[in-house]
Formats: sequence, structure tokens, C-alpha cells
Amino acid sequence: MQKTDHLIAGKLYRIVQRGNNDEALFFEPANKIYFKKLAERHLAPVCTILEISAGSSEISMVVKFKNAEEIPEKFRARLHLPISNLLNSYAKSINKRYGRNGSLFKVRFERSELHL
Repeated sequence: MQKTDHLIAGKLYRIVQRGNNDEALFFEPANKIYFKKLAERHLAPVCTILEISAGSSEISMVVKFKNAEEIPEKFRARLHLPISNLLNSYAKSINKRYGRNGSLFKVRFERSELHL
């Protein structure tokens, strides 16, 4: 498995997650609205969402992580955890709603630091 860079407080990132085997992530328009609401709830403690782009089989977000002192202690060393929780929550909801099973997403989300 490829080692990925750790997320760093105070930095700006593009986060990308793709559907497993390029499968659809959104089955109806309401799914995109639901994902955006989940994102706001899960990510608010650690970052500000600047953009969410939701294609049929890919999600891309631009987020600005808060400074370390603004982030709850339980997330400071694990900034990836709210993103992981978001993706897991969405996948479980979709699997339950549509009678699916198995992985909705590829194993790891991609992240790249953005420089202004």
C-alpha cells in the first residue's frame, strides 16, 4: 500500500475520493444534498469547506484546516478521522437505503496540499 502524507493543521487541501471500480456514488439528486449536509456536520470541528464538487463517481472537496489550537484534542493528531467518518457514514447510509453491500469507495482518499 502506498504511504500518504499526513494532513497538517492550518493548511489548505484538495480531498478526492472515487467510487470503488468507478461505480456511481450518487443514485439520485437528493444523495448529493445529503452528502453535503453530512460533510458540514463531520468536518466542522476541524476545517472549513470551501468547495464540494460531486460527480457521478468522484467527490472532490477543497478544505482549509483550522489551526491546531482550534481543533478538538481528539482530532489534532488524526485530522483524517473526520473525513474517514464522513465517508463511512455516507457509505453506510447508501448501502442501507439501496440494499447494497460492500465497499462504496476506494480504500483511501487522495489528498494534495494547495498553495495560494
